[in-house]
Amino acid sequence: MTDEAPDLRTRHDWKAIIGTVAAAGAIAWAVVKWAATTPTRDEFEHVRNDVFNIRLDQETVKGEVKAINVRVEEGFRGVNTKLDSTIDSRQKRR
Repeated sequence: MTDEAPDLRTRHDWKAIIGTVAAAGAIAWAVVKWAATTPTRDEFEHVRNDVFNIRLDQETVKGEVKAINVRVEEGFRGVNTKLDSTIDSRQKRR
């Protein structure tokens, strides 16, 4: 027998092993970080109430803007009516 027999030791792919361990560590770190930054119930309810109040304020402002637009439009109608009557009265004088 010669020493030319193939090496029967198991071979490991160290890159794959290190990559798998690094990926598992990164996933574990991400899960822990996510769990640490999730809001508590009180924080969630506070933000939800703030969003609801903002929506109510938006609707209030929207109604106020519509009312202002109506007043401005009525004002323009009044001014246009006065201008038209003034122009008509001047044209009748000629």
